[in-house]
Amino acid sequence: MSIMQIASALSSETRLKLIRIISNNQLSAVEAFKIYNKTYNEKKHRETIYRELEILVKSNILNKSYLKNKKKIVYELVSEKIIFDLLKNQIEFKKR
Repeated sequence: MSIMQIASALSSETRLKLIRIISNNQLSAVEAFKIYNKTYNEKKHRETIYRELEILVKSNILNKSYLKNKKKIVYELVSEKIIFDLLKNQIEFKKR
């Protein structure tokens, strides 16, 4: 993962809001969609929220897993902090 890829993933206000929503909970895309629209009074389509969540997964910002007991796919925050070392071109994820 490059600094540019992560910076690009964090460049969307919608994605930043989703990170805040998911920061303390494991949520499905539908749950995140409902909370997003209620919290921010923005009418986003469910597909838009799903695409934004998938971008965050591909950037290693969110983790996506299947909960067998609840029979659903959930997203959760991987790290609370991302540290960029611009001189070494390295990224460090600080776990929770």
